Amino acid sequence: MLGILVYLPIILIFIVLTIISHKKNEVVLIRDKIIVSVIIWSAGIIVVSEFLSLYYSINFPVLALFWITVNLLLTVYIFSQKNWLGIKSKKFLSKPNWIIILLISIVCIVVLLSGLMAFFSPPNNPDSLSYHMTRQLFWIQQGSLDHYYTANDRQIMMPPLVEIIGMHLMLLSCNDFWANTLQWIAYILVAITVSNIAKSLGANNLGQTLSAFFAVSVPLTFHQASNPKNDLMLGFFCCSLIWYGLRMSQSKKILKSDWIFIGINLGLVWVTKGTGLIFSIPIMVYIGIIFIKQLQKEFWKPILVITTIACLLVFGHYYRNYSWYGSPFGALQDKGYDLKNESFSPKAIASNIIRNTFLHLGSPSQSINDNLYKFVQLLHSGMKQDINEPKTTFWGEEFEIFYYPKVETNASAPIHVLLIILAPIVALLNRKKLDHRWWVYYLILLSCYFLFCLILKWQPWHARLHVPIFCLMAPALGVVYTIGNFKRTVTLLLTGITCVAFFPALNSQSRPVFGNLSIFSKPRVVTQFYRSQHLIKPQEAAYEIIEKIKPKCIRFYFAWDKPYPLQSWIYNKIKPRPHFWGQVLPKISPDPDAIFLRTDGLAGMFINYPGIEEKFQVVGDTTPYSLYIKESLIKQHKLSKHIPRFVGWNRETGILRTEYINKKTHYNTYRRTNGERCQLIFNTSNIKKKIIAEFYTNNSANEFVVVKINERVLDNIDVKISNKLIKISINFDAINGKNILSFNMPKSDENSTPIICYFNRLQIIDSID
Repeated sequence: MLGILVYLPIILIFIVLTIISHKKNEVVLIRDKIIVSVIIWSAGIIVVSEFLSLYYSINFPVLALFWITVNLLLTVYIFSQKNWLGIKSKKFLSKPNWIIILLISIVCIVVLLSGLMAFFSPPNNPDSLSYHMTRQLFWIQQGSLDHYYTANDRQIMMPPLVEIIGMHLMLLSCNDFWANTLQWIAYILVAITVSNIAKSLGANNLGQTLSAFFAVSVPLTFHQASNPKNDLMLGFFCCSLIWYGLRMSQSKKILKSDWIFIGINLGLVWVTKGTGLIFSIPIMVYIGIIFIKQLQKEFWKPILVITTIACLLVFGHYYRNYSWYGSPFGALQDKGYDLKNESFSPKAIASNIIRNTFLHLGSPSQSINDNLYKFVQLLHSGMKQDINEPKTTFWGEEFEIFYYPKVETNASAPIHVLLIILAPIVALLNRKKLDHRWWVYYLILLSCYFLFCLILKWQPWHARLHVPIFCLMAPALGVVYTIGNFKRTVTLLLTGITCVAFFPALNSQSRPVFGNLSIFSKPRVVTQFYRSQHLIKPQEAAYEIIEKIKPKCIRFYFAWDKPYPLQSWIYNKIKPRPHFWGQVLPKISPDPDAIFLRTDGLAGMFINYPGIEEKFQVVGDTTPYSLYIKESLIKQHKLSKHIPRFVGWNRETGILRTEYINKKTHYNTYRRTNGERCQLIFNTSNIKKKIIAEFYTNNSANEFVVVKINERVLDNIDVKISNKLIKISINFDAINGKNILSFNMPKSDENSTPIICYFNRLQIIDSID
């Protein structure tokens, strides 16, 4: 529970800022102080972590001492001030009416429910298990934020703020209990900040409360509030940045302290998530115009200060990326992970805007969704633009309109999008009652959205990346829909419609509160593997073997998989703790004793590791993974019984096949081999056997694979070739006991095209002959 030491300074800093304002005879604005407190706290964590990282001192004793000292010093200062408990602050609600109380009650219920989900469920978001949580374990292991060798570049090249805070929480609590809580706190902070923005835009109490309601009622923000990702934190920092700009536009004099806080805030936007760079551009243009208006020829001074501070905060991460990849933004293109649009023609940009917008208009009615899809297709036909243009679409994804309110990456927000589209019309009808800055604010948000569509290729999970835009849009909606003559009626109507649309999202697919799969009734491990239950047994089997041999070093080679659960089990339960291969400095990782691969079934019985003469042999029933252990350790710990009868296959069903089926496309993930790599081991007492295999090869049919059983070449092979699919069946005699079957591909020359075989089926059955 020591993780609470990380969060406690937010409260203490808030109290200190309140005391300072009181001493200056200033009115204490609670929401302002909360925002500033979190910004100071976040910046402090970045600075301290980067400093400790230089000396490889990120460890439990150092961080525990740091946080205890910080909390102690702040507490001593607070109690040294006289009458600090008697400080009065400006009330947010002087005379709340029943509609405001209703809205606040709904917001509190939703926030409380998301908090229960955050605290009672383990981190189980696929991206979190793939890199958000994994990078924290590696940093803890090496005591620094240095890059390390990994098959998943997202672990090291993505902006690290949220994970750095998570690392502090993990180190002090010695578990991941607090992993989801940062996003939940950001959820609350967004509600507070958007109400403050609405106030700056001239909203009354009803408008401010409605803004907070709109922010928390977006299905995506609700889902993100209980996972360890970073979208809501980015949403908060973007909102606080534009809030500073609005506050300055109302001030007669810009304080130099504002320069500093804007610089810190901008740096936090950049160091939280890559899309923060995009969203910050229109906001900073607006802030720059304010500086020009108020400071005229001196406008360059705050711009220089802000830029310097922001660059200093993000310098450590950008420097590590530049040293590793040659670019401060990582290897987004060289690794086949290019997110940037390749076409910037008007029709390409229009296509992205249309697809990103209609991504949120899905409904429970499939016929409506089909008609919307046809409409989008018609728009693209009119523009003579391919709806799935590869230059503006990520990795061959296909556009479709769907309705998945319970899915945290794809939940749409049709009501909010329609309200955003209708907002200018309502604003025009009530233009005399509307502050002119609303139009400026709305234009800034449209610019953020336009830049997003201009720069990034369309992806079906873009809905999640729109979270900061929805956070920024909430104040605009809260203001414009509470300025008319029927504001109470409109507010009640919108509240009812939004609640109905939001209700299906309450029972999240990944962290359900109700039903048989509730997070309160299922074991933590089941919830963690909510979308991949088939991985529980393989990881448990691997853990048992690793616990038995207690390797000094393990290499994980998971490019796009979820290594975190197994890594956390190993890290927390096996003593002495194994080293996870990948560390570069201050000491290069030792050679691994175990190698854990995601092979999806097709795996060699043995593999070699560069620089190690000893072979690694596969052990354990761990499909779709393959766990390789040094042969000497297998003999030492008597693991021969863990050598699988079949390497990666199930005897009854043959080769496993991963399928992805959507409305348009059917994808198969086949098992691939090049050279003498495909091998099975099986035990049998019935010597009459039959092999059935189906595969594709880029090799000519006359240079066929050689099939061996116990090093004896099999003949009398029945071959059928249809198109590029080769089907074979072979009757053969096995031996009583252990048998080794191998498929040997002709080896390709260095100058020729690699000979590759994709297995669709490989099965051994009892022969009827």
